[in-house]
Amino acid sequence: MLKKRFTQLSDDDLVYVKGHETELLARLQTKIGQTADDIDRIIRSFHVAYLAPRKLL
Repeated sequence: MLKKRFTQLSDDDLVYVKGHETELLARLQTKIGQTADDIDRIIRSFHVAYLAPRKLL
């Protein structure tokens, strides 16, 4: 989903390695040109929108 919104990101830019979160944030900051706080908000919003469990009515 992030690649659709930010077309300049490659698969390699989005590789997550447990314990290396700061490296991921640095890569995203470089490619997207936004602050770490902004990127954190973007990731959290995608998590809520696409990965959080939803209750059915």
